[in-house]
Amino acid sequence: MCLLVIRVYTAFPLPTKRGELHCARTIVGYGLAPYEIVYLSHPDEEKIVGFELFPIFPPSLRSQDGKLTQYVPQRLSSSGTFPTQISVDPNRLAVFTLPDELRDDLGLAISGLARIDNTRGMDLAVQAAAGNARAHGYNFQSHQRAKHLAVAEATRNIG
Repeated sequence: MCLLVIRVYTAFPLPTKRGELHCARTIVGYGLAPYEIVYLSHPDEEKIVGFELFPIFPPSLRSQDGKLTQYVPQRLSSSGTFPTQISVDPNRLAVFTLPDELRDDLGLAISGLARIDNTRGMDLAVQAAAGNARAHGYNFQSHQRAKHLAVAEATRNIG
């Protein structure tokens, strides 16, 4: 099986093109961004004149017994138009991943941000909006500053 694995060293700074942004988001969310390489040719000739990369939803890919398949969502396959799974030629697959040295740092940043998100303190913010926060000793500006410092600390290693 031949997979073209491309290490993405340009994930930071933020990409400007829509396709690059989709790729970066997919890598952050799933750890990889698989694309099918579709070759383009003129209708009258069989000569390849270019190619395009079409994104594949990562959880839809499965590898079993050395063969790659893509599972088709039930809403599409139940219509009878599409099969439930499609064989994927590994020679026509480009998989973008983060370099090893960024992967661990990104994982730590994401878990740190998730912990911050889980401790938002929304109940205190609601009390602040209702004017009851001072009675409980809550200061919204201090809370916001602490949250911003926590985000900066969680993402320090990835810039």
